[in-house]
Amino acid sequence: MQALIASLVGPAESKDFDHLYNLRSFFLHGRKMQAISTSEQIKARSLARLIVEALIDAANRQAISDRSAFLDNHTLAGLSLIPL
Repeated sequence: MQALIASLVGPAESKDFDHLYNLRSFFLHGRKMQAISTSEQIKARSLARLIVEALIDAANRQAISDRSAFLDNHTLAGLSLIPL
C-alpha cells in the first residue's frame, strides 16, 4: 500500500500513511496504545481524501482494461519512491 500511495500522491504522504496504518493496527489488534490525537484523526481523513482523488484522477487519465494491472503498475512505480 505504501508504494501505491507513493506513486499516487508522493513519498511524504506514503510515510504518513505508514504511521497512521500502524496506529490503526495497534487499535484493531488490541495492543496497548496511546489515544489517537485529533491531529492524527484529521490527517487520516485528509490523506484518505487525497488518495481517493489521486486514484480517480489517475484512472481518468487512461483507459483501464484490467484493474489489477492498473494498481500493480502504480505500486511498482512507487517502490522506487519509498525508503527501504
